[in-house]
Amino acid sequence: MNAQPGSVGLTEAAEQLYRHVLRSAPAPMAEHAEALGWRLRQTEQVMRDLERMRLARRTSEGTVKVDDPRASVGRLLDSEESELDERRRRLLGLRESLDSFESDYRRGLQLSGPRVPPWEQVAPTEAAGVVEHLIRTSRGSIRQVTAKMATGPAHEDAVRSQWDGLSTGGRDVRGIFPLSVLTDPEWHPFAQWRAGAGEQQRYLADDNIRVEFAIFGRSGVLLEEKGEDADFLLLRPPAIIDAS
Repeated sequence: MNAQPGSVGLTEAAEQLYRHVLRSAPAPMAEHAEALGWRLRQTEQVMRDLERMRLARRTSEGTVKVDDPRASVGRLLDSEESELDERRRRLLGLRESLDSFESDYRRGLQLSGPRVPPWEQVAPTEAAGVVEHLIRTSRGSIRQVTAKMATGPAHEDAVRSQWDGLSTGGRDVRGIFPLSVLTDPEWHPFAQWRAGAGEQQRYLADDNIRVEFAIFGRSGVLLEEKGEDADFLLLRPPAIIDAS
């Protein structure tokens, strides 16, 4: 009985037991376990989930009972929706505070100097998260030089989602690619997707592209080191950003 998502708040096993009890006559737990072909101990564990959500209960005689699901499941849905509304309210409040947080941060920088290192080594497994964060938090143009197309952070879902939003944000996005990608059968749908996000694309001879990097406004430059499974370098000094 692997616990997989079922109905709202229910594991697959909990939903199976709940449906069985709904369509059965009131009976002790042992009878329900036998009918389902489950061990009693496992059935007891699943039953505790239903009791916690107030979908089922045991009488003093040990019989399992359930109420009309319109009432019991309705209470569960109301509770879940209330929690979602509260989370949305807190997230909205946090988003509305973002500008004031940034103002406080800038003021702190003036008093204590930069709080982030001028450069940072980024593992390949962390690169997509860094790129997603830089796209989301940076301002200004995004410029990228790419030597290969089939791999890299740009193919991760989180990065693609941020990239898709660039067209509505009106950001200046520019990309430089090697001429050899034009013969790659996967290039055209990739290029069309990037162009749909507002990217202006240029091509250079392959031997003119020796380094892969991306510049995210004034927030930083992400540079890919040479070699298989090599790390990335995130560079933040303004002088490096201006020279890139």
